[in-house]
Amino acid sequence: MWTLTNCGGCYVACNAGEVCNNGVCGTTCPNGETNCGGICTALPSDPGNCGSCGAHCGATQSCVNGICVDGCTTADQVCTDRCASQDSYNHCGACGTVCGASQACLSATCTATCPPGYAMIFGDCISYASSSANCGSLGTSCASGQLCLDGVCAPFTPPALTPPASYAACLGALADLETDPKNCGACGNDCPPLSLCVQGSCIPNCGDLTQCGSGCTDTRADAYNCGACGMVCPLGQACIEGACALISSFVAPFNGAYQACGTTYADIMSDRNNCGACANECPLDQVCANGTCGTSCLGSGLTACGIAGCVNIQTSATNCGGCGQSCPAGSACVAGACVGNCGAPTDGGTSSVQSCSGVCANTNNDPLNCGGCGQECPAGDLCVAGACAVTCAAPTTRCGNGCPNTSTDPNNCGGCDVRCQSGQTCTGGVCG
Repeated sequence: MWTLTNCGGCYVACNAGEVCNNGVCGTTCPNGETNCGGICTALPSDPGNCGSCGAHCGATQSCVNGICVDGCTTADQVCTDRCASQDSYNHCGACGTVCGASQACLSATCTATCPPGYAMIFGDCISYASSSANCGSLGTSCASGQLCLDGVCAPFTPPALTPPASYAACLGALADLETDPKNCGACGNDCPPLSLCVQGSCIPNCGDLTQCGSGCTDTRADAYNCGACGMVCPLGQACIEGACALISSFVAPFNGAYQACGTTYADIMSDRNNCGACANECPLDQVCANGTCGTSCLGSGLTACGIAGCVNIQTSATNCGGCGQSCPAGSACVAGACVGNCGAPTDGGTSSVQSCSGVCANTNNDPLNCGGCGQECPAGDLCVAGACAVTCAAPTTRCGNGCPNTSTDPNNCGGCDVRCQSGQTCTGGVCG
């Protein structure tokens, strides 16, 4: 993508007051395009400026008629938490496969030549016969409302799209009243700073999410803030349960409970935002258990804590002893009470819970601090009794980053995340 300081080539800067259009400096943008910070762009289709300058779509969203639309296309591949075309120069045929200089990616293969009728432009094989940005020749852009047909710009009327029911026109722009913190529940209802808009209601203090910079994020699933702010997962890995993991090695043992839901992998058995299926969101006063929304967490030792879902208030540092009761930094939650020094004994004894870079970590089972702070297991490996392992020892079964006995565990009875009804026990993998 060209910039004002790299317009048409590296370090080719436009003059003051000029814009960069398809790699050429000029004074104005063509019809149908808008000047966004010196770059000419089409607001109806640019995911970085969707509908208005600076309006960014999500990592796996597309911009359609100025509206961000969820989901990767069937021709795309999920690389970490983003959609990438298999014909992409930087992800040609596989995530992270970059074509060489003077090559383009065509049909998921790097090539030095383009087929007849195509020209190599910025790492892509472009047809002058159908490219609206290079119609008939390099840099010839079609106006708004036109398509490039056989190298000639021709009028085109796109089909009308009906926005979802939760959208409303607020100050001339579409806003999702269910999630937009500037228009939460109604146009102009601005949530306080560091609040979330969930199902049209403002949730203060990031809810059960984590403040990273000026925003709130789920460090259990955000590949750019995985486990902690600023921890970025490598290409080919996803953030699952707060740790970067090879998707196949983590998801497969969960017996189909995990599914790719847009930008994240979700446990549809227990994720209240994807309960039973992607994007099936439970009401604010309900949680997700066994893939169904309800008021009970089922299983054993779990408490329903609003948008935080089902948690163990005996060990949760953000819901210690009760929902929403957070322990101070450097403290651990032990038996429902916050204990300083990460719960380490004061008599000189040892503890598996240690302060690692200011975060309390259980070095017995934390893959990022396995056996000691900073001792990270290879991607996809478990931490069992302070040592990295590929599988769980019999008779236990791997469920994500844990090793429960699915024959006796009421929270994983007969399979990962299959919870028994309250008061039931698990015997031979069957609740009763």
